[in-house]
Amino acid sequence: MNVGTAVTLVELLSAVLRAAYSSVSLDTALIEHVVIGNVLPPGGGASAARMASLHADIPNTSPLTVNAPLG
Repeated sequence: MNVGTAVTLVELLSAVLRAAYSSVSLDTALIEHVVIGNVLPPGGGASAARMASLHADIPNTSPLTVNAPLG
């Protein structure tokens, strides 16, 4: 990602996921679930967890997006 360019939600989440598993040298095959909370999904319902997981090279396991307002 370049500073000053628009970044999509999937790009941002996948960078966070990739940094998390890379920092501890975790084999992505061991990841069973990815849970991402997102109150207002872009595009009216795209699964942010699924898209970010696949973009971060995490195998298609069972990512889950929770769409729930807090408070």
